[in-house]
Amino acid sequence: MPDAPIATHSGPPMFLTEAFIKAGTRFTLLEFGNGAAAEVPEGVETIRIGGEGGFADAKGLAGARYDAEPGTGYLLRPDGYVAARFRHPTRPVLDTALARATGIGQGLS
Repeated sequence: MPDAPIATHSGPPMFLTEAFIKAGTRFTLLEFGNGAAAEVPEGVETIRIGGEGGFADAKGLAGARYDAEPGTGYLLRPDGYVAARFRHPTRPVLDTALARATGIGQGLS
């Protein structure tokens, strides 16, 4: 996953990878704010850039590095690789991408 500087609205600057590490060893939806957060499957963490309650992308580097438009989302694997990209993620497409990334329901274990 490409890194970029971000900041909380009340804390010191940090990098996107730091927010990802804090999310733990789970799949994570990186979403770029459009006013409405995506509904995520149980056990999937969320990192939001922009929008209410999200991290700030003051320099615009995170958005540029992820070719983000409002509503863009990336499903990140626990090892930091991108599992899927969406312009506007919905719960059904997130479920499908998570199943594909984990091999659940596809004859893989």
